Amino acid sequence: AAKCSHFSALIASTESHPTTLFRVTRSLLHVQEAGYPLQGRAEAFGQFFSDKIARIWTDLDSDWAGPAEMTGGGLSQVLWNEFESVTPEDVDRAVGAMSASTFLLDLCPSWLVLASREVTQGWLQALINASLREGSFPQPLKEAVVRPLLKKPSL
Repeated sequence: AAKCSHFSALIASTESHPTTLFRVTRSLLHVQEAGYPLQGRAEAFGQFFSDKIARIWTDLDSDWAGPAEMTGGGLSQVLWNEFESVTPEDVDRAVGAMSASTFLLDLCPSWLVLASREVTQGWLQALINASLREGSFPQPLKEAVVRPLLKKPSL
């Protein structure tokens, strides 16, 4: 009876601590703690694929050649080293398509850019063409704020 009341009190005291409760339950049931069931599995999984790839490579006939049309069809790196300059009309079209809303990182309010597009068109064109020509973009203009869309705005 004393043993029963001791373990009942022990279980009641660990009710808000699941880890301790499971430890007490295991000791009562005399269950041996097994090691982590997935321990070593990732290494075995990786080794399986490494061995499989090695087997495939050794099984391939080294004299095999693909069809003639496939020999030059591999992946090639595309290098864009020349760009067409932006025209004032391109800049005007891009500025005209801008949203009128203003954002936190905007250096100038969008409504002001839209209202003064005749004045800003020249330096925007120069900035874009210089960026395309030099292959770099001004560091101060590389900032962004990313705000994920949350289902619950309170999070």
